[in-house]
Amino acid sequence: MLERLKEANLKLNPQKYRIRKDAVPYIGHLLTRDGLMPIPGKVHTFFFGFMQYLANSMPNMADVSSTRKRS
Repeated sequence: MLERLKEANLKLNPQKYRIRKDAVPYIGHLLTRDGLMPIPGKVHTFFFGFMQYLANSMPNMADVSSTRKRS
């Protein structure tokens, strides 16, 4: 890979590139050999950010989200 980059006249910043890693973080996800996976700590943050976004359009969201359906 490094040879191909050199042939294409592309340069990497040695402080930023990673070689022989099992997973690499990329835009809030982990790139792994098994595919794209969410970063565990970011899922929680994203969920609450999304809930806050929805709360702006749902004035009674706290009431709706705290009630449970009972069977």
